[in-house]
Amino acid sequence: MSTGNRAFTLVEVLAAVVILVVGVSSVLHGFTVLGRTELRMRTAEKLQRLAEDKYDELIATGQTSQTGLNGDFSDIGENGYSWSLDVEPSGVDNLNSVVVTVTPSRGSTQDKAIAYGLQFVPPATTGAGQ
Repeated sequence: MSTGNRAFTLVEVLAAVVILVVGVSSVLHGFTVLGRTELRMRTAEKLQRLAEDKYDELIATGQTSQTGLNGDFSDIGENGYSWSLDVEPSGVDNLNSVVVTVTPSRGSTQDKAIAYGLQFVPPATTGAGQ
């Protein structure tokens, strides 16, 4: 009976190291992609929240009668974002379509959030019916 050598060969060690390096680099790449995706989702959520808050504010204060309004969020400490208001007739009597669009001041022009809804506009009254 002969006793065999139970050590790894240099080729087996190199193959194991290559497999380990490929695996670790794949995991690190996955974490990088995950981080970028999380940042993009956080930005989208913030844009949407700002749009909905501004929409609610404009409706509550009655400023939707002034079409073409725009501004930024410096009053609440969010300096990197701007908003615009668009009010158009919806096609139904006494009902306007109100759209608030929020975009980052810098960055991609594709990043934006929109809050929209309908607003009742009371009919104009005349003195003849009184």
